[in-house]
Amino acid sequence: ALVAMLLDSNAFGEPRYASVETRILLAPDQYHWPLYVPPASARLRGIAREWKPDILFVHTPDVAIVAGWARLKVPSVQVIHCYWDASSGNPLKEAWRRAVARWAFGRLGRRGILVARHMEEDSSGYLDCPGNRFRCVENGVDLQTFSFARR
Repeated sequence: ALVAMLLDSNAFGEPRYASVETRILLAPDQYHWPLYVPPASARLRGIAREWKPDILFVHTPDVAIVAGWARLKVPSVQVIHCYWDASSGNPLKEAWRRAVARWAFGRLGRRGILVARHMEEDSSGYLDCPGNRFRCVENGVDLQTFSFARR
């Protein structure tokens, strides 16, 4: 398995992940919006040429932009972990963010995986696509498998 990460987050440092090969797209000092997009995209293209992945799972909006800019010819899916309504209070900035998110989602084939069913309406509206472009793979723990003590 290979994981390409935008920045080194030490996400796979535990011994059980020793077999996971990681590649970093950017050095921390290169992470300046939007200047980091072209070099990170070039690095991702190089990794894809070398590794030849069957599918690309994109886990953050920043990486969706990088992958969209990279123009990879690899089936892609964006995993959506968040609501899209976080507001900076600046309507122009929010319109720009929405336009870029829609562009990136479109470049990746308009396929998304939601981590919770109730995120479909929000994601569908924000990304301007029908709900059937999403599938839900719920995160979490089945609480029925545990016994709990009353507090």
